[in-house]
Amino acid sequence: MLTSIALILLLGLLLGSIFSKMRLPSLLGMIIVGIFIIKCC
Repeated sequence: MLTSIALILLLGLLLGSIFSKMRLPSLLGMIIVGIFIIKCC
């Protein structure tokens, strides 16, 4: 459980930084990670 939460946070921050480098809101990356996690479970 704790590792899955850490994985979600790390992936969200990673995609957030990628999206901010593309001059998009970093929150968009976190939302995309959340959508993929929900679809996988």
